[in-house]
Formats: sequence, structure tokens, C-alpha cells
Amino acid sequence: LTAADMLSQVVQHEARQMLIRTNQPINEIADSLGFGSAAYFTRFSQQHFGAAPSQIRKAANPEI
Repeated sequence: LTAADMLSQVVQHEARQMLIRTNQPINEIADSLGFGSAAYFTRFSQQHFGAAPSQIRKAANPEI
């Protein structure tokens, strides 16, 4: 694993945890993880998880 791969894995883990375990707005999650915009965070999420952040959150918490 390269350093970039390891960093990406850490960001993926943190992103998923924040989406599932908090009600923090997606744009704030994106900002706290160092993404320049919520749109870039959404592209990252779709590339790595196969779903948009809102879809990940809804799948984990269907009552929301």
C-alpha cells in the first residue's frame, strides 16, 4: 500500500463513520475531512462506496 492509498482508506473509514453515526450535514463532513466542496466529497463517495453520501446515510438509518 502506498501512503496515498493508506490516507484514502482512513478518509473512507472516517467518512462512512460520520455519515452513519452523526446527523452532521454532509457539507460539514466534507469540510472536516478536507474536501474542497461537498460536490467533490460526493464524487469521492460514489467512486469509493458506489453511492452518494446521502444514500449511505439513508441505507444505514432508514428512519431518517
